[in-house]
Amino acid sequence: MPQNNILSISSLNLRSPIKWKIVATVKNLSDIKMGPTGKYFYVDLIDTTGEIRAMAYNSEADRLYKKLEVYSVYLIENGKIQKENKNFTTDNNFEIIFNEHSVIIKQESNDNAPKLGKLLSKEKDSSVASQSQHNALLEDRSQNSIAKDKVFEIDKRLKEIKKEELVLAMEKLDLKYEKKFL
Repeated sequence: MPQNNILSISSLNLRSPIKWKIVATVKNLSDIKMGPTGKYFYVDLIDTTGEIRAMAYNSEADRLYKKLEVYSVYLIENGKIQKENKNFTTDNNFEIIFNEHSVIIKQESNDNAPKLGKLLSKEKDSSVASQSQHNALLEDRSQNSIAKDKVFEIDKRLKEIKKEELVLAMEKLDLKYEKKFL
């Protein structure tokens, strides 16, 4: 098969040709699940350029599920490219919906196949960066929380001071007050 027909995951979009091909590693494969419209499964595919989620429903779920294994490399052809469901957590704006024209062929050895070790180390580096960003965000939130607590404490003290000033002023004027109003 000519290698120039193979697209990268990052190049898949709404304007991709109707007949497209990618070579990708299965990063994650769900169990077959039941939903309001029948059975389905999803698979997260990864190559050196990115990640995309693919979904199969009903008869396509039955036909394609048994062909996929986590960490294996596949030549995948055809399917509907559509905007990604924002509930997913891939780094792609699109997803693949497998249909009757979709073909999945396991690749035993392919120079174009993404090397899973490299992909996972890249993901681990990203995860480390994400963790440090997460820690920085937590530190910012902690600082904001401390600042809010201080503002609350200052407001509370100001109210106490105003209350004391009001009590003193009322005493000076010999006015009677009831504690339940203060």
